[in-house]
Amino acid sequence: MESRTITDSVVPEKAVHIQLLGVDYIHVPAADGGDLYLTRFGLPLAQYLKLENWREAAWFDQNRERLQGTSTVYKVSTKPINGRSVSLVVKWCRVGEHVPLDTASFSKFTEAEFNSPYEEFSLLMEMREKADPGTVRTNRPLAIYVPAERLELWQTGRSKSKIARKTAKYSDVELDIYRQYIMIYEWIEGISADEAYVDLFPDPEARLQKLIEITEQTHADMRKQGYTVMDHKPAHIIVRQRDDGSLLRRRSGDLPYALVDFELLARTPDHEQRIRPDALSI
Repeated sequence: MESRTITDSVVPEKAVHIQLLGVDYIHVPAADGGDLYLTRFGLPLAQYLKLENWREAAWFDQNRERLQGTSTVYKVSTKPINGRSVSLVVKWCRVGEHVPLDTASFSKFTEAEFNSPYEEFSLLMEMREKADPGTVRTNRPLAIYVPAERLELWQTGRSKSKIARKTAKYSDVELDIYRQYIMIYEWIEGISADEAYVDLFPDPEARLQKLIEITEQTHADMRKQGYTVMDHKPAHIIVRQRDDGSLLRRRSGDLPYALVDFELLARTPDHEQRIRPDALSI
């Protein structure tokens, strides 16, 4: 079982150790005057996560790859340090924005709201800790970067009422409606299920059926642990391919996979009720 905590032995001198929604962070002032919050997974990569090593404008523009989806998300390689570069996924948080109709209509949760970055990391850490070993694998959350720049409300696309609900729910966590929040994850090698299945199942109907099966199975695995993602889809399921294009499988025949994209991650109602008996009254 994983731990959320960061031990004192690995905390850099003069860094500020804080806890937000049950997750330990090391707060480091960013070079642009903003804020960088490192998780225990990100702390060993602190040098790579410095802004000058991935966010520098010219470097970022030349070394980023836009990933599929409705959100703003990129894969980017850091500058090499001692001959090593690290691949990151950087995603702009959509907290306070309207959930697109095609996403919300996936299920009955039409009142769904995007997680704040601290909610997303907290729920993901929680799910990783509680999941049976090998059941639900995800990419690891490394850091939250909050640029110093304050935008106009029309630039953020956020709703004051949505942000007000978030801040009322988590009054001890600051959430600035005018600042951006950028979540940094590790990159997981592999390919999304919808991409992999194009070659594996040339017939569109057979492919669709297989995609439905893997989507339902992986969502069921998550729900068994007490969690759900309201827009769970094949693009969020990462599988590994062999050289011949077939999918890597365990000796048992099971298909190993990893999940990505947790902006709509939530506890199932039953699990929420077990954790917070008063949750239904909120």
